[in-house]
Amino acid sequence: MSFFVRHRHFRREVDLHSSHELICRTVIQLAKLDGLKVIASAGSDEKVEWMKSIGADVAFNYKTQDTREVLQKEGPIDM
Repeated sequence: MSFFVRHRHFRREVDLHSSHELICRTVIQLAKLDGLKVIASAGSDEKVEWMKSIGADVAFNYKTQDTREVLQKEGPIDM
């Protein structure tokens, strides 16, 4: 799973790659508490739905969707 987190007013971004659910849950929830927009990706539709259910603003399957297109649409994220 991968997370791209961007603050609404500042250019703070976090890119985290993790397959551990506890870490994923913690990062998403802490980012949301700080007012950040969370864009998360995973390699299965089940994980995508799980990330949405715990608060990710945007979650997508990187195996079936183009990451660059999603980030350009949902960002902006400097790539």
